Amino acid sequence: MANKVLDYFYQIMQIPRESGNEDGMVAFLESFAKINNLQYIKDEHKNILIKKNTSGSKPLILQAHTDMVCVKTPNAEIDFARDAIEPVIEGEFLKAKNSSLGADNGIGVAMILSLLEENIPLNVEALFTSEEETTMKGAKKFDISLFSGKHLLSLDSSMVYHR
Repeated sequence: MANKVLDYFYQIMQIPRESGNEDGMVAFLESFAKINNLQYIKDEHKNILIKKNTSGSKPLILQAHTDMVCVKTPNAEIDFARDAIEPVIEGEFLKAKNSSLGADNGIGVAMILSLLEENIPLNVEALFTSEEETTMKGAKKFDISLFSGKHLLSLDSSMVYHR
């Protein structure tokens, strides 16, 4: 597939990631950081911050959450704690077989990973938070003193943060 964002999204769909069960996503993001020689910090709340420094400017903070909405059809035999999402392409639409797709917020994670992989002069602090769909634990417990950037753009909503 030529689109890197969708390539990452398909990889993310293979990782079970219901709220509280995000260890697989943390491992995936940690591996991504190592492969791309990027600095990262993970905390005990299953948050991970990946930093890319390619210029002398203040970094832009991008945020997405790693869990997904876990909804399935009544007869579906999917266990969100251990099963991958099965993609289905219908015309121009990407859907999931008998369940939610996980685009909230898997596509935000995929967009950030694609950007981090690009060779552009932009400093980025990529924050991936946990348990957004249930308790907001990751966002509530994240230590914001780890940021050196001043502006945060959430790829899940219209949230913008200024310090």
